[in-house]
Amino acid sequence: MIASVTKALVATAALSLVQDGSLRLGDTVEKWLPGLLPAGRRIKVEHLLSMSSGLPNYKDSPDFPAPGVLRPRALIDLIAKQPLDFEPGTRGAQSNTNYAVLQLILERAGHAPLDELLTQRVLKPAGLIHTMLGGTPTALGYDGVQDATIRNPENPSAAAGAVSSVGDVERFLDFFTAAKILDAKDTKAMQRVYSNVGGEDYGLGLLVHHELSCGTALGQVGENAGYVVDAWTLPDKARTVVVAATSGAAGLEAERVAESALCA
Repeated sequence: MIASVTKALVATAALSLVQDGSLRLGDTVEKWLPGLLPAGRRIKVEHLLSMSSGLPNYKDSPDFPAPGVLRPRALIDLIAKQPLDFEPGTRGAQSNTNYAVLQLILERAGHAPLDELLTQRVLKPAGLIHTMLGGTPTALGYDGVQDATIRNPENPSAAAGAVSSVGDVERFLDFFTAAKILDAKDTKAMQRVYSNVGGEDYGLGLLVHHELSCGTALGQVGENAGYVVDAWTLPDKARTVVVAATSGAAGLEAERVAESALCA
């Protein structure tokens, strides 16, 4: 599984809908999903994409069962009555709730389930033949010695539910930065800084301005109990590296290996 690298794919699908006029970054949640959230008139699509909505993370709810169990609306219901953590657009924080709300908006704007939107708007244009939303990874993930692989989730998360290969993730970053999926304008829009999340500048589904010893990288990091994926590209140097490990405890080592490979 590629965990939060999924967000980069979903954000690209969202910008594809923006590109063809089906959606706007300034659209509110209330416009597309009336009555879903008390703060729906203040939260915009760009806030969801950039982790700057202030919505609490459904994963922190004591009623959250496990990944892949609940549908997006049920995930949102876990936190819907809670106050926002901050006013939309004023800061950023990791919250998968953003992408649960975004999934419902994209499916309504695109008139298709999210997996179909991803296939038609991202996977096929980039030639990603080993990537899907959901499914069972061929490489099993481990939390210590415990098998942590999520097998064929009934409701794969728009925030973290994609399965892919190292080669496909690398190909996605190369096609994305070369503006072969979106046009140049929307490719650049995704790379603007919209918020700061955990000390990292956050664009639309992407970490931008990630400082390495040899330059500034663009990409995303995925981490869960069983997997770690570090995916970075240095567009100015035409270098892309994807490091994957089948252990949720391998984050620091994956980051070290990725930087070593990019900056060699």
